[in-house]
This record gives sequence, C-alpha cells and structure tokens, in this order.
Amino acid sequence: MIAFRSLHVNASRLSLLANNNRQILLNHHSFSANSTTSSCVSYFSTETDGFLTGTVKFFIRKKAYGFLIPDDPVEAGSSEVWVHRTSIDSPHSSDEYPTRPYLYKDERVKFRVEFDEEGRTPKATELTFENGKAVPLFRKNYHQSAIKGEQQRLGEFLLEIMKEEGLTDAEQLEKIKTAVAATQEAITAAERNQELYGPPSDDQEA
Repeated sequence: MIAFRSLHVNASRLSLLANNNRQILLNHHSFSANSTTSSCVSYFSTETDGFLTGTVKFFIRKKAYGFLIPDDPVEAGSSEVWVHRTSIDSPHSSDEYPTRPYLYKDERVKFRVEFDEEGRTPKATELTFENGKAVPLFRKNYHQSAIKGEQQRLGEFLLEIMKEEGLTDAEQLEKIKTAVAATQEAITAAERNQELYGPPSDDQEA
C-alpha cells in the first residue's frame, strides 16, 4: 500500500478531479513513491481497501479488452477504466488451462485502478465480480453453445460427404462414423470444461 505521504496531489488537482475534467487531470496527475520499481503506480482509497466497483461498458473477446464505467469517476480518476483480459482474476492458472475469462456488457465488477506515468486512461487490475468471486473461464451457456456449434458443423460436414462423388457406400459410411465420433468427442470435452472451469451450479452470474 502506498503511504499518503508518498502521494503528491495538490488542492487544485483535486478540484479538477471533482469537476470531472478528466483530460486536464490525467495530463497533470502525478505520483511519487520512495522507491519506484514499475512505470505504473496504484492509486486507491483506504476506505474501500483499494477496490472500486463499476459496470462493464463493453468487452471485445477477440481483442481481449474492454472498458468499465466506475461508480465513482472521481475515485477512479476517469469516467472510463480500460480492462485487459489478463487483468481479470481467474480461478485457474494459465498453466492449468491456457485461456483467460471474459466479461459481458452490464456485468457488475470490483477492481483496483492503476495509472502509468504518461497519465493515460487508468487500467483495471485484480478484477472480480462485484461480490468478490473470480470470473469463471466458461459461462453457464458455454456447454449449450458448444453443443449447438458442433451439431451445426457436423450437419455441414455430412452434407459435404453426401455431395462427394466417387465414394462407395462403405467409404461414405466410414466418413460419417468418423465425423460423428469427432463431434461426440468435442461435446464431451465441452462438458468437461463446463464442469471443471465453469461457474458453480448455484452461481448467479450470467
């Protein structure tokens, strides 16, 4: 925890912050500590044990980042907080499963904020659901979505087999059996992922 004596924030900057003039604030916002080991420093209130709350504005899964709307923009230092997938607390290590959780629009979350020396948009760290629970790797609808996707792919593949010319009945049947077996294997893997890495059955997350 950074001691208050190591934060140099004067009254004029607090006034700008209270007026929610984010750009001016971020251009002048500066921190210093007795020793610096990173280009980023955490800024937080001891009254909330370092954590803020907010709502997910949006999250782009393919790009692995999004933005949050903090409940208290003054405390967060901005009306928006950037979040990357690697900042989301996971109940499983990356070695155990090589992926990270993701967020949905309008979800309620809890997080710390971190600023860099250039005063850019603050970044969320140690993000969890608002109730403190880690965000699961797979959501409640993952299994159903996986089954639907695999069945659709199987149907498309079977159509290709039926259209393929020059196959004997035995060859066609063998290809169909192989496709069905691969689909079942993928569905079984999805079931296992849901069981191991999905939310508990009594979890209320979406």
